[in-house]
Amino acid sequence: MGTDDGNLWLTRDGGKNWQKLNKRIPNNPHYWITRVTASHHQLGRAYLSFTGFYWDDFRPFLYKTEDFGQTWASISGNLPQDEAINVIKEDRRNPNLLFVGTDKGVYVSLDGGQSWSRMKNNLPTVPVHDLVIHPRENDLVVGTHGRGFFITDISPLQELTPDVLAKDVYLFKIEPKVQWIMPHQKAVSAQNFAGENEPHGVVINYYLKQPVEGQVKIKILDGTRIINEIKGPNKAGLNSVEWVMTKRQPRTKEEIARWERQQEFLKKDEEFFDYYDTVDYYGDPDEEVDKWGRSLRTRVHHPPGLTERQYKYFRVKPGCYTVVLKAGSQVLSRTAVILKDYWYDKTY
Repeated sequence: MGTDDGNLWLTRDGGKNWQKLNKRIPNNPHYWITRVTASHHQLGRAYLSFTGFYWDDFRPFLYKTEDFGQTWASISGNLPQDEAINVIKEDRRNPNLLFVGTDKGVYVSLDGGQSWSRMKNNLPTVPVHDLVIHPRENDLVVGTHGRGFFITDISPLQELTPDVLAKDVYLFKIEPKVQWIMPHQKAVSAQNFAGENEPHGVVINYYLKQPVEGQVKIKILDGTRIINEIKGPNKAGLNSVEWVMTKRQPRTKEEIARWERQQEFLKKDEEFFDYYDTVDYYGDPDEEVDKWGRSLRTRVHHPPGLTERQYKYFRVKPGCYTVVLKAGSQVLSRTAVILKDYWYDKTY
């Protein structure tokens, strides 16, 4: 237990007796203790963070113990010297995966706190006051001071062990995806919703130790038949693409000519406010969808570019599919599972 005046206490008998641990912390700053977090993996392991924010000292104070707090070691490492720490979390699956929230953002460690990297992407520079790793969804939920909640999938980081980092190419396990069905409706609350939903399709993550020459290609197979192909980034590090649960079919010459005429018409058609707001719903199984897997009937007036000249797309059915990644000379495969929406149109 930590207090706001810098005291650290330990009980091992349910609170009957307490041991004060202040003197066991090297270079103890005696500041506000923001977190004491027990390990999910090792008995006696815990993490401790202080903040000097209220004393105009913004250095990172972060410690780790392996013996119930009898000895502590600093794991602040290469964390910035001007970002006080508010929270630390240990991953539930990978004991070496740690996250900290500071007064400016989120940092991640893949080696138990020896080194840290900034998790930026589209997260604004903002105080992070709490972190939660959702046990079912396997997502990191970030609670900020003044900018709302942010959620990110951390499943690739959980697999990013030293063995994986030593490989030239690695294709991560693919999380199952529910093919959600949206009922057809003309006006929905989502029209005024300021947040974002999770990705519509199956997210495919892969790691490249070095940039590869040429494009990275991801093929989707139904059995032995190739039903779709996606081009991915070829840069070093973590990369991802999204398969929007579609299969493609080449257009005939007549269909290409019809598509070209339709695109010219859409370019000339006058725009107007569309109350449908591209809200997707589940249409007929053989209904053509746009290149993002959405029904073409979700809008009264849709702009050009929603479909492709060479191919037309259709939704796939729930089931198991094979994902094959080709990067340079490396070819790897994983299974992708699409689950049926059993919750659709049910009354509770």
